[in-house]
Amino acid sequence: MLGEHFWLFGLTFDTFSFFIYLAFLSAGAFFYWYSEKIGVGFWQFVLIFLIVAIFAPLGGSALSALEFHQPFVSIVNRDSGSTHLGGYILALPLVIVAARLMKLRVLKVLDAVTISWIIGYAVGRFACFFSGDGDYGTPTSSFLGMVFPHGIVPTTVPVWPTPLFESGYSLVILITFYYIYARRKAKPSLAGRIFFGASSWMFLCRFVVEYIRLNPRYAGFSLSQWICMPLIVSYSVGNTWLDKSPSIFHAIIPRRLGIDNSAPLPEPPVQATS
Repeated sequence: MLGEHFWLFGLTFDTFSFFIYLAFLSAGAFFYWYSEKIGVGFWQFVLIFLIVAIFAPLGGSALSALEFHQPFVSIVNRDSGSTHLGGYILALPLVIVAARLMKLRVLKVLDAVTISWIIGYAVGRFACFFSGDGDYGTPTSSFLGMVFPHGIVPTTVPVWPTPLFESGYSLVILITFYYIYARRKAKPSLAGRIFFGASSWMFLCRFVVEYIRLNPRYAGFSLSQWICMPLIVSYSVGNTWLDKSPSIFHAIIPRRLGIDNSAPLPEPPVQATS
């Protein structure tokens, strides 16, 4: 792998920081492009973006320090690493509050934020992969195993390249939900489907990947798995509540059959009584 720094056009870059900044820029660019479609003005976009840019790294550092038993000062000095779940937990409620105060359509905003988050996550995992920062998985004899001899945390033993797995499933979830619910312009009643549906799949996949990662265990599960479990349940319930159907193909099948799934069901015929 490229290690902590790499050379490009005569310049030396910090690999991890390069992809982290690229992740924020990619996510922010998409949210800016999509914001006008959901009634978010420029300054409203700026406020939401600043909330995520400031509080997501802070929450990620705090959770990483907690997971690896590091002192609070390590957060201030940026020595604690970062766990994206911590950033998600801290930034999301603040985004919801900001959207409510600005009288935006909260579920529409959360749909756009979720797609932006998945884009940023898919790009951001390359920061861990190319820098070899030790965020890889357990040793394996599989043909998928990779070595990181020049990484920040080098290893010559083949390990699972878990950052690649995470980028991979993120892209699959992104394409699936964005194509079905954004590009196909699903019914307004389905606002929030991306937020609940895509998020539940993201956390489910993260829960599974944690089994082959090196994170410490607490009662048999990693801290990330303990966080993912209530999120998976709550988002799955919200997804079912949203439209009475957990299937992400609900918006496609009726349309191809010529059925308007947002129209109310006809009233049953009234039978005459004798």
